[in-house]
Amino acid sequence: MKFQNQMEIFSYLLIRRNYIKLFLLICGISACQQEKAFYPILDDEDKLVNVFVDLYIAESTLNKQPVWVRDSLRTSFRNNIILIHDLSEDEFDTLFFLVQTDMESYKELNAKAVARIEELSKELESREEELEEVGKIDEDNLLEKN
Repeated sequence: MKFQNQMEIFSYLLIRRNYIKLFLLICGISACQQEKAFYPILDDEDKLVNVFVDLYIAESTLNKQPVWVRDSLRTSFRNNIILIHDLSEDEFDTLFFLVQTDMESYKELNAKAVARIEELSKELESREEELEEVGKIDEDNLLEKN
């Protein structure tokens, strides 16, 4: 009789344990299927790309500065980027939190930002060439006048 009671208790605990495992499995699966939260900052992709472009340019500029100047410049660049793109500090921080948690979005934004930087670089080179041509013409005119 004692053995039978022990077996009933044991089987009851096994059944309970299986229910608990099933409950945890369902919770885990349902957590994986949640929809992404809506963040208004992610609506304007062009704005996000421009923010990334400015951040890459700022980072490149910072890397060329002495180490003891970088921290103050980093804060200044961050604040200027926030002002230029009309973001709040919360939106700026949220943007980077979202980018860190969603690598696919980051890869897309990064690719677009790199393409935009290449466009800007080509545009800058063409402007430099135009200015060099204008400068040569002005120098030639000055030499002819003298």
